Amino acid sequence: MSAFHLAKRIAPLLFAVCTTACTSARRTPTPSRPTSGSAGVTATGCGSGTRSKARVGRVALTFTGAASGTAIVRIEGVTTKSVVEVDIATGTMLELAEGEYQLRISAAGVRSAARTINVTCGKESTERVSLTRG
Repeated sequence: MSAFHLAKRIAPLLFAVCTTACTSARRTPTPSRPTSGSAGVTATGCGSGTRSKARVGRVALTFTGAASGTAIVRIEGVTTKSVVEVDIATGTMLELAEGEYQLRISAAGVRSAARTINVTCGKESTERVSLTRG
C-alpha cells in the first residue's frame, strides 16, 4: 500500500486523537510496545476542575494466534469512525476519547473478530484479540 493511501486511511484517527489528546500526549510518552496496567498513565482533563475538555484513555491492542502480517482495525464510536492498519506481531497503542467503541478486526487468512471496548479517561487497558485461522 502506498504511503498516500496509508495516510488517507489513518488521517481521521490521527486528527481525532490530536484534537483531543495533544496536551495529554506531551505529558504521557507513548511506549515502544503495548503494555498492560495503569501505572503512570495520566491524561489531561480527567480530574474535576480542569479546563481541558480532552478526556482520553489508552488501549493496548495485542494479537494472539497469528505471528505476522497486517490487521485492519475498524474503530467506530459516537464521534469517531476510523480504519487503521496494525502489525500483528507488535500490536498498537490507541489513544481515544472516553467512551464506547466497536472494533472490527480483519486480516488475510484469519476469521474476522469484533470487540466492544470502553475507554476511561486517564486509564490504560489491554485488549487481546485472538486471531483464528479460517
